[in-house]
Amino acid sequence: GPPGKSQRASSAEEEGRRLKAKLEQAEQQQNLAREQAQGALERCGRLQVELNQALQRPSADPNAPKEIEALKKQVVEHRQAAEDGRSEAESARRRVEEAELALKQAREEVATQQRAQQHESAVFNESRAKAQQEAEASRGRLRQAQQDAADAQRGEQEARQRADEMTAARRRAEEDAAALRLELDAANEANKVTSRIAAESEKKMRGAGQQTQHLSDEISRLRGELDTKTAETQSLNNALQSARDNARMYREHAMNQSSTETQAAERRLVQSNERASQLEAQLGQANASVAYLQQQLAR
Repeated sequence: GPPGKSQRASSAEEEGRRLKAKLEQAEQQQNLAREQAQGALERCGRLQVELNQALQRPSADPNAPKEIEALKKQVVEHRQAAEDGRSEAESARRRVEEAELALKQAREEVATQQRAQQHESAVFNESRAKAQQEAEASRGRLRQAQQDAADAQRGEQEARQRADEMTAARRRAEEDAAALRLELDAANEANKVTSRIAAESEKKMRGAGQQTQHLSDEISRLRGELDTKTAETQSLNNALQSARDNARMYREHAMNQSSTETQAAERRLVQSNERASQLEAQLGQANASVAYLQQQLAR
């Protein structure tokens, strides 16, 4: 409990014990004064009897006057002692009353201090209980904050994992684009070869009618190359669609990421769009090559 009120209550109790001891001492002094006064009265009574007896005796005794004077003096002295005893007893009685009043006041002060101590103890206990509740609530908030931190850490790990996956996907897309560029370069080279062969075949067809069978074979071969080029064109179409799908995936992924991840995803989206544009240009070139082969075959 709070120490201030407890110390004051203890001091009041100690004062009460001191006043009680003082009261007991005053009562003892009062009783002693009464006993002394009573003893003086009794001795005074006996001396009065002796004095009366001395006064009644014949006056022939030469010592009688002295004895009578001595008895009178003793009676006066004992009466004075009895009066002093009564005065002391009255004074002691007043001291007893004062001590009783002081003791009563001290006991009331003790009771007041005890009530105040009980009240302050109740307030202190209530404050301590409230503080304990607040401490428990703070511990609960701390546990929640720790849980939130753990969740955030897991979210960060998941985001890092998704970023790694997107990096791997970007690497695969770049590899696919490089492979497509190689395929497109090969297709362009094949288109040049096919154009040259077609030109040579056309020259041979105009120059020699006896090579008709050879030209038919050449046409069949050109048709085979046309089929191959058509398949390559379809492959480029598929690659273009894949690049567009990747761009859409990056766009959707960017919508669900933090600002930093969104900027990275947007950069990957721009790169994917650029690759799609390149593939579209390459596809246009391949389509032009196919059209050229078809024109050659039509001739």
